[in-house]
Amino acid sequence: MFFSRLTTVYGACDSGIYAADKQTHAWKQIAAELPHPATAFAVEGRTFYIGTQQNGVFRFQRDNL
Repeated sequence: MFFSRLTTVYGACDSGIYAADKQTHAWKQIAAELPHPATAFAVEGRTFYIGTQQNGVFRFQRDNL
């Protein structure tokens, strides 16, 4: 995994949305559990879009980036 000062690594799974901490290299949960299994994930600025298996697209706005 590569970390830089300008890039944050994000991930989505059934238990929520996570961001990799650049200092500790540990995953930190930034959003709660998703309603259904994640099948797609995209980030645009402060907005996260997570495609789910049965419930369409989940949109999450992160204010503290």
